[in-house]
Parts: sequence; structure tokens; C-alpha cells
Amino acid sequence: MKNLWGLILGILVGGSAILNAYSAVFASIPEDITLPQYNSVSCNFTQVKTIPNSSAEVKSGGIFKYSADNGVIFETTYPVKATTAYTSEQSKKISEIISAIRRKDSTYLNQNFDLNYIKNEKDWRLSLKPKSTSNTAKLMTSIIIEGAHYINRIDINTIKSGTTKINFTGCTSQ
Repeated sequence: MKNLWGLILGILVGGSAILNAYSAVFASIPEDITLPQYNSVSCNFTQVKTIPNSSAEVKSGGIFKYSADNGVIFETTYPVKATTAYTSEQSKKISEIISAIRRKDSTYLNQNFDLNYIKNEKDWRLSLKPKSTSNTAKLMTSIIIEGAHYINRIDINTIKSGTTKINFTGCTSQ
């Protein structure tokens, strides 16, 4: 389950200086948002995971792949080689969240999360805070996704597993 939240984990990427630079804040996902709508994306990724009650960090990286048909795959190349796949069959909840963001499905997202979407001329930021009635609230406190043309960063804050920050670079789409 820890790897599951390390994704958003999957696909899916702030202080007051960032917030002050944005021109619009929305309580749900507006129709004209600039979230990526690709059928498949490949990126390099780096990930830093903090360990709760410790100053220790675990760093990893590799290749991230997303396919609308097949889900999310992280091919970690360091510090050890490993492949983690998040497909509809393996992780229905993550696939539902990713699909809802991709489809701009405010109904699903509003049922499960408090949303905060911030946009300026070139960047956007989507914050998802699980509602107390959602099963996700038992596992995490928030997901923050930032991007422009592609998702650039995802921050996942969990209750027991610490914080995971995933940065994406060199993205290409098909």
C-alpha cells in the first residue's frame, strides 16, 4: 500500500509565494483547465520519500510511463532496479482518481476530496484533500499535483508513511 501512494502516485504533479502568484482559485475543476489529456506519456522521474519521525530520506528515480488503457508504470533504475505497475485490476482506487482527474470528473472528485485548483497564465496546481467520509482519509492527508504542459510534480502526504515528492522531467507524449 505504501508504493500505491508513492505513485500518485502515479501520474498523475507551496508556500504562500506560490499562492500569491496565481490569478485564479477554484473549489472544483473548471471545464477550461489545462490538465494534461494525453493517451500515453513517458517521463524521467525522481522521488524523495521522507520517513516519519526521522530526518532520513529515501531517494529513487527512473522512468515513468502512463497509458490511458494500461495505467501507470514506474520503472525504478536507482538505487535498485524494480518495476511497479498500477493498473485498473491491481489498484482500482488509484486508477479511479487518475481517470477522474484526466476526465475532469468533478462529481467523483468532489464526493471523495476537497478540491483546490489554482491557475495562472502558464502553470496550474490541483490540491486534493480526502474528505473525512472517504476511505482515502484513513491513508493520506493530501495530494498536490503541479504542472504546465505536463505534470511536473506530485506531493503525497500520508498519515503513517510520511511524504513522497515525485518530480517529472523530459516528458513526451503520444
